[in-house]
Amino acid sequence: MLHLTQDQLKQAFVLKPNRVLRTYRGGLLLEAFRRYPNPRDSCAPEDWLGSTTASRLKTHPNEGLSLVSVGDRELMLDDVIKQYPREMLGEKHVEVFGAHPFLLAKLLDSCERLRVQVHPSRQQALSLFGSRHGKAEAWYILETRSINGVPPYILLGFREGVRALDFKEALLNRDTESLIAMMHRVDVRPGDIFMVDAGVPHAIGSGVLMLEIQEPSDLTIYAEANGQDAPLEHSSNHLGLGWERALDLFQYQGDSPEGNLAKRRLVPIVSEGAQVSVYETMMGDPDQPYFGLTEFVVRGRTELEMETYTIAIAVQGRGSMEVGGRRWTINQGDVMFWPAILGEFTLSTEAEQTPLRLLCCRPPSHYL
Repeated sequence: MLHLTQDQLKQAFVLKPNRVLRTYRGGLLLEAFRRYPNPRDSCAPEDWLGSTTASRLKTHPNEGLSLVSVGDRELMLDDVIKQYPREMLGEKHVEVFGAHPFLLAKLLDSCERLRVQVHPSRQQALSLFGSRHGKAEAWYILETRSINGVPPYILLGFREGVRALDFKEALLNRDTESLIAMMHRVDVRPGDIFMVDAGVPHAIGSGVLMLEIQEPSDLTIYAEANGQDAPLEHSSNHLGLGWERALDLFQYQGDSPEGNLAKRRLVPIVSEGAQVSVYETMMGDPDQPYFGLTEFVVRGRTELEMETYTIAIAVQGRGSMEVGGRRWTINQGDVMFWPAILGEFTLSTEAEQTPLRLLCCRPPSHYL
């Protein structure tokens, strides 16, 4: 038992970096964003935010799981949520989804192209892997850089005319050039938002720092091996399904470039105010939302109220958050877990000429 008081739970939990090993390199832009003293690329290019999801790749047993500070103790966020689900997640959330956030957020920075991949839907994840969670995801582009003269880009969705048989042949022959040629290459810039539904092939290109919001799983089918000498048949690529079954997870409906962007590039709904502007983007169907993103641009002082929890990332400016006489300073690069018990709170900026911009990752319960 953790024996935490309501006052200890009613705080803005500041999240320290929670770096995770991956099979690609990156992280320089991420470390600069998070204010590391000497930013560099490494094999830990992701920072999992407010995570109760463990990584499938592990250098230690709790890789991927976030810690929070309560007094002089560091506790697993997952343990706090399980013991105090209503205070942390909100009554409405717990009624529908139980004591689970139903969301995973990441900062991700690539200095090389990721492998072509796809993720299962909720139904496929349940039937094939016994998981409640598929891996639909959305990308908010934060910053970019050119790598070896290559502008930042993503690969997203099949082109028109792609056949399942051709894709299978290219995959089994390890024909990387053909695999990439079957997909749309999209140049990206800060502020772009993309939805990557289950079944849609994709690969993040080099030079992209993004906020990724997703269903909380680490289930990925890779259409490429991890290196030229690595076996394609390794179960880590097809998750033990074998290629015949794994290839069924890809959606082979291709689109024109314009049709592809019309489906997958998202445009927020904007509400302008004197003290704050709000940019709202929901991902999923209104009757079955996956998650969402709210961007607050605070130019003065504004009152907000929450029924569910939020994972908040400060992307610009300096300001503060006040709750019940307590105050937390917010700087660019800070990441916080705001529990539902906070209720009403105040956000303010410390420099009127520089607004405080916050990206707030919302669980599906926020939209119900």
